[in-house]
Amino acid sequence: SSAQAHLMVAQRGTLNFVGTGGFVVMSLPVDAFTGVDDNGDGRMSMAEMSAHSSDIEAQVVRGLQFDRRQRATPARSLDAEPVA
Repeated sequence: SSAQAHLMVAQRGTLNFVGTGGFVVMSLPVDAFTGVDDNGDGRMSMAEMSAHSSDIEAQVVRGLQFDRRQRATPARSLDAEPVA
C-alpha cells in the first residue's frame, strides 16, 4: 500500500508560514464533529464526507478562529480529505 503525504498523528497539528501568510494542518477525530458519522463506525467515508462537506467546513470554521486586532477572524477555506 502507498503512504499519503499528509499523514499526521491524531489530534496534532502544524502551523507553517510562507512569506506574509501561513497555513494550518490539523488532524481531528471524526467524533469531534456532530452529525457526520452516519453509520456510527467512527470513521469518515467518502460518501459521508461528500454528504456532509458543508457541515464539516462550517464546524471547522466556527471552531478555528484567529484573533486579529481584537477581532475574531474565521478560517477562509478548508480542504478536507479522509485518509485510510
